[in-house]
Amino acid sequence: MKVNFSILFFILINYTSLAQNEEKVVTAQTSNVTIGGACGMSICPNTSVLLIASGAFSYTWSVNANGSTNDSVYVSPSVTTVYTVTGEGINSNGEPFISTATCTVFVNQITDVVINGNFSSTTNTVNSSLPLGVINSCADNVYVITLSMNTKCSLWPVVYDHTIGNSSGRFLVIDNGFNTGVQTAWSQTVSTVPGNSYRFSFWANCIYSQITYPFKIRTIINGLSTYTTNPITPGIWKQYIAPAYTATSNITTLSLFIESVNGTKDAYRDFGIDDISFATCGQDSLQILTGIKNSDEKDSESIILYPNPSSGIFFVNSNKAILKNINVYDNFGRLVIEKKMSKEQLVELDLTGQPKGIYLITLLLNDRLQRKRIVIQ
Repeated sequence: MKVNFSILFFILINYTSLAQNEEKVVTAQTSNVTIGGACGMSICPNTSVLLIASGAFSYTWSVNANGSTNDSVYVSPSVTTVYTVTGEGINSNGEPFISTATCTVFVNQITDVVINGNFSSTTNTVNSSLPLGVINSCADNVYVITLSMNTKCSLWPVVYDHTIGNSSGRFLVIDNGFNTGVQTAWSQTVSTVPGNSYRFSFWANCIYSQITYPFKIRTIINGLSTYTTNPITPGIWKQYIAPAYTATSNITTLSLFIESVNGTKDAYRDFGIDDISFATCGQDSLQILTGIKNSDEKDSESIILYPNPSSGIFFVNSNKAILKNINVYDNFGRLVIEKKMSKEQLVELDLTGQPKGIYLITLLLNDRLQRKRIVIQ
């Protein structure tokens, strides 16, 4: 039989080339799976953070990470938690391997330094520029701590506290009348740890429609205004959260100011306040995201956020790259927007109603993670 050595040589050369190319693919993997992202970081309870596995072709996460088979997964632990991922791949010798890695996410528990913020104790007084009033009276420009709105004034509806929601719960009721100007509804000096990040929040519920007599509540920390609410919502309890504040001393003075919207038309600023909190879980938890690896600067610069600063609504333009998901974190490290996509290149996001400040944005772009910041003002 006659052998065509030219054809045989061609086949051998191309086989060798294919083998070399295959070897290049194989050597891109190792036999050691690792976990990056928020691994080893400290966070606040229930903060959504990203864990990223690498070093294998396929992955399976532990049940407490939802058994995900993606290379990255978001977790929201309430206590310090160990996560495990098992990866399968082929090592540089062309041999299959199975490798397991573990990761601990540490959770700092929340400490609230406000005393009697839910008004559950038998103390009936607070520090306020308004005098203490009496129940079963519709006299204005006073405050009381009571069980329902209508126990302060019988003309008001039955509205129970926010904490318990029935006639056994107590809360602060403000009866504030005409032309009284800015008033301090509540104030307290608390113990703080310098360097720790705190979040000032409270719940409010007003009696009358804010169309006719709108008013706002302003948070004051050590004499400085840090946040002003939208007009208080009537008829429902709603939480208002100020931007994170980093303590600078061992004591901090907190105040809630009543502020008119229509100048002297400040009648009927009648409302309840409950569950006042100034809480911390340590230093600013944005540090949890510093472990995330960015892709190269060229890709990062290709992402455009506009307008930046923004009043709430802004756009993310990836310049023809494919966006797969976008997460937005406030400056306390909490996930406020989670958006999953398929092939989007231009995405609208809305932070209207969120406190003013700097927000961190993580974007999965062409299977690589990017980080950007947006200023809401």
